[in-house]
Amino acid sequence: MNLTNKYGLSPVILHACNYASDSYDKAGDVSVSTLLDSQRVTELKRQHWHELEEDVTDQMARLFGTALHAIMEEGAKRAGYICEERIVVDFEGTKLSMKADFISPEGILSDIKTGTVYVWKMGGKESYRQQLNIYRWGYEQVGYKVTSLENILFLKDWTETGLETKESYPVSPIISLPVDIMFNIDVENLLRQRISAWRLARAGKLPECTSDERWQRETKYAVKKKGNKMAAKGGVFDIEEEAIAFADACDYPTEIEYRPGRNLRCDRNACLVSQWCSQWARIQEESL
Repeated sequence: MNLTNKYGLSPVILHACNYASDSYDKAGDVSVSTLLDSQRVTELKRQHWHELEEDVTDQMARLFGTALHAIMEEGAKRAGYICEERIVVDFEGTKLSMKADFISPEGILSDIKTGTVYVWKMGGKESYRQQLNIYRWGYEQVGYKVTSLENILFLKDWTETGLETKESYPVSPIISLPVDIMFNIDVENLLRQRISAWRLARAGKLPECTSDERWQRETKYAVKKKGNKMAAKGGVFDIEEEAIAFADACDYPTEIEYRPGRNLRCDRNACLVSQWCSQWARIQEESL
């Protein structure tokens, strides 16, 4: 992949982005994080790697994530935790690579995530839960004792104003989010499913991205007080008729805003391979 510097920023930034990419210590056949991503995206990246192009300004999330992990790794070492220890576990002939952020002396396995308040409201992403549980399963295979799981969320959009004005809001910009432990049989079934999809993709049979993998935002109808930018409380609906009924019951002038659904990963250029994706081409055609 070619990194560009279209705004003429310091070459230090370019080298830092390359370092963030090169510092990944690859091992085994496939990593857990790769298994849990879209296999369509993963395989198209592999096929078109030398054609991919991205600007350094589009790598802010990776830079911040790498910096945060480096700082937290040092903190974990000082606290006497096991940290950033990559292991490889053989599962039915596939060598799975995984590296937990840190494990406490009491057996708490933690994974660091940067995210948003919206992610916190959802209780974290399902992929977070799956990743931590596969890590727990894997580390126990090689002799570690894991007693509980947590995501440590660093909320990029947290504000004091939000805390003061919103009913449901995290108390701080850094939150510990406990994750339920799955049964081993469920973890192993998940692994079989993801490994099968990965192998099929490598064989040229690309699975379609799910709505979650496309970061799909559904179409909504928002009832607003006339002249307001924000929707009325309880005034956002999936069905237009429900929005109309809500608006008719309001004792003030209203307007209904149509908010079309979007595939945010695809149409925000967050997916580097969308130009080669037949699924995305079909979705665009169907939306015309």
